[in-house]
Amino acid sequence: MEIRNEKEEALRASLSTEIVRLSFRKVKTDEVRHMRATLADEYVPKTDNIKEQRKEPSNLITAYDMDVKGWRRFYADRVDEWEVEKIVDEVV
Repeated sequence: MEIRNEKEEALRASLSTEIVRLSFRKVKTDEVRHMRATLADEYVPKTDNIKEQRKEPSNLITAYDMDVKGWRRFYADRVDEWEVEKIVDEVV
């Protein structure tokens, strides 16, 4: 059974439809990383490469990093802050 808090649910909901600016602390080094991330279909490149689903911790989030053009993973409880990025007439 997955138990998620309101902060994590709100972040996941925003990632599913918007580009989100966020910062999180890496697990091993506690280094702060910043990224623009999303799960929205219109921003994520289409691929035919289908990987097998793995069993992962429930608070691990996999999102597409818009700046490095690749997938990144981070733990929801290590996110320090996040906000939905406002996009006006921008083509991504």
